[in-house]
Formats: sequence, C-alpha cells, structure tokens
Amino acid sequence: VTSTVSSATTHGPPFAADERAVRVSPHADHLADAGVQHQAARFGMWIFIGTEAMFFAGLILLYCAERAVSSSTFEHGIDHSEKLIGTINTFILLASSFVVAAGVHGARLGHRKIAATLSTLAALCGVAFLVLKLVEYGKHIGEKLLPGALIDVEHGGSAFWTLYWVLTGFHAVHVAVGAGVLAVAGVGVARGGAGRALEGAALYWHFVDVVWIVLWPLFYLVRA
Repeated sequence: VTSTVSSATTHGPPFAADERAVRVSPHADHLADAGVQHQAARFGMWIFIGTEAMFFAGLILLYCAERAVSSSTFEHGIDHSEKLIGTINTFILLASSFVVAAGVHGARLGHRKIAATLSTLAALCGVAFLVLKLVEYGKHIGEKLLPGALIDVEHGGSAFWTLYWVLTGFHAVHVAVGAGVLAVAGVGVARGGAGRALEGAALYWHFVDVVWIVLWPLFYLVRA
C-alpha cells in the first residue's frame, strides 16, 4: 500500500500525462496528420465557395427573370455600359488567374520567392481591377446611371442598373477580399510558411474570376 501511495504521489493522478498531452497538442487526433489538415482546409474552402456561389446564383437568376420581363430596357442599359473598361478588367482577372496558378505551382516546387512574387502580382491585378471599376462607377454616377429610383430612365430601366450595382458591387468586395488574402498568403510563403494558405487563396481567387466571366456578358455584351 505504501509503495502504491508513493507511486501515486510521485507520478501524479492517473491520466495526468494524457491530459497534459491533450492540452499541448494543437490539433485533435483525427487532424494530427498534415495531409489530413490540408484536405480539411481545402474541403472547408469548397464549402465556403459553394455558399458564395449560391448567393451569386440567386442574384443572376433574378437578373434573368427581370430581363425576360423587360428585355428592351436591359438592352438599352447595355448600350450605355462601359464596354472597354469591362473588357480590360476581364483580361486583367484572366491574367491574374494564370499568375496565381503559376505561384501555387512554384510553391509546390519549393520556389518560395517566385511564389510570393506571383501572389503579390495577382493581388496587384486585383487592385488594378478595382481602380478601373471605381473609374467606371464614377462615369455612371456622372450620367445618373444609379440604382432604383435614382436612375435617369432615359438610359435604361431601373431593374438593370439596380442589378448592375448590386452584382458588380458585391463582386468588387470579393475582389478586394481576395486581393488582400493573396497578399497575406504571399507574405506567409516568403517567410517560410506552408503553401497551403496560398492554395486556398488561389482557389477563392479563381472563383471570383469565374463570377466575373459570367457578369461580363450579362452587363456588357449580350443584347438579345
């Protein structure tokens, strides 16, 4: 009995070591493996992108419904859209997708400086997109092409311009967030961090680009 008490006093209560191990471990047992963590992070990003896709899909369906009712006003609105700026922004985002994909490839090969540089370049593409978008918004404001009752009805129906401001505005917010995430991920890679954050940021950025590829013809090109 004495030895048992002494042993308990020396080594502490039962499972004390296990409890300390649980407190020290930063991950649950099923996420202890780095590969599993990577898969979980990627799956979480896909879930997030799925929810964002449903949000944009609902607004795009609303666009289609409104256009079916008043197609002529939508065509009139497209006639007054800034097609040059919209097209330049499209090429900027397409180029940025190629750049960020090359950055992810570089990170996988261990070329951290190249990956960080390309990630930063993609973020700068996002900034360029936003600058041109602000210029475009400024022109629309000058022409009173505003949402809702604020619109100059001679240049298109209020439904078209309301949806234009809502959809492109929300997309611009996503571009701003994506550019910031790419910049942070690039800094992390440059400092020796894992490339998984850059992969997640690139996945989100590709989603932002795909949304714009859908919005571009809806608000700039398709008249009939």
